[in-house]
Amino acid sequence: MNKVKILTIAILALILGIVVYLYTNNGDTVKEVAQAPAAPVKIAGVDVVISEDEQKTWQMQTAQPVLLNELPISSSMGIVTTPPESKQIVSLPMNATIHKVLVSKYATVQNGDILAVASSPEWLSGQQQLLSASIAASSQQSLTNNKNILCKEGVIAQKECIMANSELKIKQAEANIAKSLLSSYGVSSGEISRIINNSSIEPTFEIKSKLSGVITDLNASAGASVPMLSTIFKVQGKSSVWIESLLSKKAIEMLKVGDEIIVEFGAKKFNSTVLQIASTLEGTSQSVKVLFNVPKEVMLMAGSKDMVKVFKATNTLYQVPKIAVTTIKTKEVVFVKVNGGFRIINLDVVHSDDNFFYIKNAINVPVAMNNIVILKNLVGGNDDK
Repeated sequence: MNKVKILTIAILALILGIVVYLYTNNGDTVKEVAQAPAAPVKIAGVDVVISEDEQKTWQMQTAQPVLLNELPISSSMGIVTTPPESKQIVSLPMNATIHKVLVSKYATVQNGDILAVASSPEWLSGQQQLLSASIAASSQQSLTNNKNILCKEGVIAQKECIMANSELKIKQAEANIAKSLLSSYGVSSGEISRIINNSSIEPTFEIKSKLSGVITDLNASAGASVPMLSTIFKVQGKSSVWIESLLSKKAIEMLKVGDEIIVEFGAKKFNSTVLQIASTLEGTSQSVKVLFNVPKEVMLMAGSKDMVKVFKATNTLYQVPKIAVTTIKTKEVVFVKVNGGFRIINLDVVHSDDNFFYIKNAINVPVAMNNIVILKNLVGGNDDK
């Protein structure tokens, strides 16, 4: 009986020892967990749950997307050019000698103003040819008129009149050719008539502007010889100018001919329209040439070069920095701040550039601007496929 009692006590003592041991070790484990740092985030659906203290620890920054008035389309170098009809290159279809230059470079001239006085052997020969042809045509006209009267009266045969009229047409054609030659030299019809009426040869001729504008090039001086077809003057007209620029294919996708846009050229900003878009790519730059009109009230000098920034007016798009955007499952997303953490928002992207995404989403709450990689990892966003 005593043995049974002793055995029972021993068993109870053993059990008590085991319990005490287990309790002691379990208490240490609980103590260690209690002293360990709390889990920084918890995931609930698409939300990343983060306390305000944890956001401060991670130095998380947020900012609200900006509602745009103007959507940036492109930024590139541009040059102010003019329509072809607003440029005049003054040259001569013959070798000539300049006697007088009556304008200076950058002078303003009107249509018909005399730019220079010159002479040329071809000019003298052309006048002589004109006078000879005109005199011959006039003589033939008189002869033909007389023969036509005689033919009507039956005094001479009709064939005489036919031959006279044919000869008259030939003489008149020769006179017209001589007039056209002088016209190609820049001689007006009034001056040609004066040469014929006076029956005298002018030793010099006037070089006149056919455009109102500014002399941008002057390549002659008194006494200088100028070769045939060489440029003597360039006149820049006063009509509206264009801005010509090369835009990327991505920017071209946002534009079409006739679009109303906003252009910033250097320090000037104005409303404009797209005049032309080239149908081919520039080989070297793989970009597309575009022309924008410049309103008359905007004073820009032809030949000026500067940065051209193109915008479209908008009041429905928002601007988000690229540093705030990441990709999850091929979608561009941002983390917007909500109570208790952040929520993922898929972006409806309209356009982008080096620094920003331009989106349709009307996001009126702050968006995480840093530690985006951490937030992405916490929602299992490493797999972008």
